[in-house]
Amino acid sequence: MIFRQRFPDISRKPQHHKGFALIATLSLMILLAILAIGMLSLSAVTLRAETRGSAMVEAQANARLALMLAIGELQKEMGPDMRVSAESAILDSNPETMKIDGLEQSRWMASYDSWGNWLNDEYKPPGSDQAMSIRSTYTRGREPMFRGWLLSLPANLKYDINAPGSISGWDDTNSVLVVGEGTLGPAATSNPDQNTRAYLLQVDDTGRYAWWITPENHKAKANLAAQTRNLSLDQWEVSAGNTAEMGLSSLVGFNTIDDHPDQLAKLFSQDSVQLLDG
Repeated sequence: MIFRQRFPDISRKPQHHKGFALIATLSLMILLAILAIGMLSLSAVTLRAETRGSAMVEAQANARLALMLAIGELQKEMGPDMRVSAESAILDSNPETMKIDGLEQSRWMASYDSWGNWLNDEYKPPGSDQAMSIRSTYTRGREPMFRGWLLSLPANLKYDINAPGSISGWDDTNSVLVVGEGTLGPAATSNPDQNTRAYLLQVDDTGRYAWWITPENHKAKANLAAQTRNLSLDQWEVSAGNTAEMGLSSLVGFNTIDDHPDQLAKLFSQDSVQLLDG
C-alpha cells in the first residue's frame, strides 16, 4: 500500500476580504473628523465665554470707577456745611405753570455755595476776591452761587448753569439714559424732561462710564404727613424740624390725604397715594 501525505500548497496566497482596510481607514478618518470638529466647537465656546467674561469684568471695573468718582464728587461738593443743592428744575422758564418749561433735563442736581455771612453784609464766596451782596444773588437759578452739576458731563458743560436747557447732539452713542421708561412708566413719554441722561466718558481703551447723583434729600415721605405732634413746646423749639408734619394736604390734589391717618402708613410709592386721594 502506498500512503501519500498532502501538504498545503504554499504557492497559493491566502484570500482576504477585499475593501476591509478602506472601510477601517474611512471609519478612523470620520472619527478623527468628529473629534476635530468637537474640539473646535469646544474651543470656540470657551473663547466666547472668556471674551464675555473679560468684557463683564471690564464693565464691572468701569462701573466701580463711576461709583467712586460719583461718591468723591458728592463728598467734595456737598461735604462742607456751607453747601446746598438744588435740581435743575429751578431754571423753569415759566414757574407759574405746573409744567417745567425751557428744559430738556429737569432732574440734574447742582451744588451751590450758601451765604456765609449776615444777610445784610457783603460776602466773598470761597476762591473769589469779589465781594457781593445777597441781593445780587437773586438771579435765575442763583447763578452767582452756582458751583457745578453732579453728573458725568463734558468739560465744557460741567460748570455751565444753562446746560440742562439743551443737550442737542446727545444720543445713545455718547450718553446713557439713567432714568427713563423703566422707572417713570408712561411719564417718560408724556413728560420727556423727566428722563435723565448722563454723558459717557472714556476710560482709556477699556470702555466708557457715566454717573448721576439723585437728590433724595429733596423728597418728603407722604406717609409721615399726618402724624400727630407729640412734642412739648420746649422740645418743639429744638426739634430741628423733625416733627413729621409735612403739610402735604395743602398741595393741590392732596386735600383729603389727612382724612386717612390709619392708611397713610401703607403708602410706599407715588402711585399708591392716588388710592387715598382723588
